[in-house]
Amino acid sequence: MCSSTLEKRSRSLRPLFFMVCMGLAGVLIAWPYLFTWLECRQIRRLLANSEVPTALKKSQRLAANHPDCAECQFLLAKSARRSADFSAAATALELARAAGWDSTKIHLEQILATAQSGQVRSVEGELKRIFQMDLEEAEIGEIYEALAYGHLAAFDAPEFLKSLDYWLDWRPDAVKPRLLRADFFSRIQKYSAAVDEYKALLLIAPDCVEARTNLGENLLQLNLAKEAAEQLQISYADQPSDRVALLLAKCLIQLDGAEKAKALLLEFRNSPNIAVQSQILEELGRWYSDCDDPETAVGYLEETVRLAPESTSAWHTLSTVYSMLGRSDDAERAQNVSHTTQQRCQRLFNVITQLSANPESIQLRLEAASILFEQKMDKDAVAWLRTILSIDLNHPEANRMLAIHYRKSGREDLAAEHVKLGKLDPVLSK
Repeated sequence: MCSSTLEKRSRSLRPLFFMVCMGLAGVLIAWPYLFTWLECRQIRRLLANSEVPTALKKSQRLAANHPDCAECQFLLAKSARRSADFSAAATALELARAAGWDSTKIHLEQILATAQSGQVRSVEGELKRIFQMDLEEAEIGEIYEALAYGHLAAFDAPEFLKSLDYWLDWRPDAVKPRLLRADFFSRIQKYSAAVDEYKALLLIAPDCVEARTNLGENLLQLNLAKEAAEQLQISYADQPSDRVALLLAKCLIQLDGAEKAKALLLEFRNSPNIAVQSQILEELGRWYSDCDDPETAVGYLEETVRLAPESTSAWHTLSTVYSMLGRSDDAERAQNVSHTTQQRCQRLFNVITQLSANPESIQLRLEAASILFEQKMDKDAVAWLRTILSIDLNHPEANRMLAIHYRKSGREDLAAEHVKLGKLDPVLSK
């Protein structure tokens, strides 16, 4: 009796067991696709929240693991484009197209890449048509972002500020356009205006560490060390980082907290961010110099000018340290470099200021590029020259300077391209 009952129960459970097994098999088969879908959704969320660096890292890893995934490649293209890596974005976009991704979305990405790179004028008509389409909210935000960065890349201040106004008219509580406007004021040394912008932004987004840190930096530029330190200490408590530590250390030095400043600087002296690392080393060099320890200071300062040869203040401090060590010839050389660099920086600032009122001036753009080449800041110089080509593709002098640059860099193919565009003599003079 018992045996018969068990056998009946066993038979009745077989279909259930089969269904469970099939279900588990289905989950195992579908899991990779489900995982990819979840990763794509997370990347889309990161992009919607403007967490572009994190989105880029995730999309690079996902696209590498799934090279035939159309959405993976498309998200990589979008992340790279928003990170201003237009070459990587174009490559990923072609892979997304080959994998069958929506051609309309691919075309929109291409338009945004063109606009964001500074060539806004060439796609103005298409952008107007795009704005008339039925767009998702995230897509509208990306268009405004690309326009703002595009005008900024073209060094067209009036259009840049106007694009931010349009963006804020659409979303008055948007954080990104306010950050961009405040940062712009800071770059042109309108520190009081930048402070006002950051304070207004923090009323809307009090947890925005970037805004609070930048507010501290601008207060420091206004010699308001105590107020700056208050903001930076909040930032450091929320999100310790090399840049915040550097700025906070600068405040502490002014507020008789030199030992605490030194500890912060030493903790972050090996920062992977070269720009921040060079400033930290410079501060350490100045700290030891003020403590009458030129032997230690000179090492930090020589490394600083190696990493950041454009740093006027580092060369000046290094000249002082050389004098303390009795190295008069080295001191004179460092002081000369400091003076020359300061003159170039002032010239560049004057050019940028003039360009803000006269964005159509090609001559000012040529002068900026020349100054940057003198400073060995070739990448920035090339960016300025490309803004000229976005206005006049065949401009002879801009193409000549680019051809010379690429020839010196060993890129004969690009040099030849600019010789052709500028209709130049293939034998370029120096």
